[in-house]
Amino acid sequence: MPAQKTCPHCGVIGDVIRWGKTTQKRIRYRCLSCRKTFTNRTGTIRHRTRITDQQWRLLAQLVSIRTCPSGADLAKLFQKHTNTGQHYRRMVRQILPSSTAGEKLSGLAEIDETTMKHIWIGGAKSRITKQIKLSPLQNRNSATLTNFVDNLLDKNTSAFTDEWRGYNELRYSRKHFTICHAREFVSRECSGIHTNGIEGVWGHAKPKAVHTYRGYPKLTEFLREICFQFNFSYPERVAYLTARFSRPTTNT
Repeated sequence: MPAQKTCPHCGVIGDVIRWGKTTQKRIRYRCLSCRKTFTNRTGTIRHRTRITDQQWRLLAQLVSIRTCPSGADLAKLFQKHTNTGQHYRRMVRQILPSSTAGEKLSGLAEIDETTMKHIWIGGAKSRITKQIKLSPLQNRNSATLTNFVDNLLDKNTSAFTDEWRGYNELRYSRKHFTICHAREFVSRECSGIHTNGIEGVWGHAKPKAVHTYRGYPKLTEFLREICFQFNFSYPERVAYLTARFSRPTTNT
């Protein structure tokens, strides 16, 4: 039995009839309760856009690639204006999960900070699950970094950092291992002491911003995209975007 249509305006299920087609040849429906018309795109991110459903499916596949095309490249592919392609990229970034979403990291985690757009960014990467979390920081003093680590890491999680003095307070709340980057990047005494995992995240994010975006877009949305690419497999990313493209939009 086919699924019953739900009116995106009033939420009534089933009390819907077909009501011709739109000028774009899409099937239109009418709700018998609120008397409003709608299509399968009404209320979704695809509403009032000028690319086909097939192109939306292709968009989900393309932006799920870790080295995804820029907005300008998408515009050329869809034969649209450059601003249109960039608009689609912004729309996608806005529906991605938060860069700090999910459970706290457990087990072993690497911590580091860097600057983007002259703003300090803190990063944490789990060695167990390979999950990452990124967040803007006001500064990198001891209080800020300790609070950042405690918010993202489980209390029993061991932290690996460089020797920046802002991390000194971590030793009082958890196991804390440091590496001196002025001397080495992997400890000679113990090869497990390093921060190469989170450093690799910076190595991916910064060139991507420069070469793909010609500078950073809205920073929080950029951090969402980086976490999305690292925290989910390619099939998971495609499935997530495909589903979100068809569901009513919500504030994220």
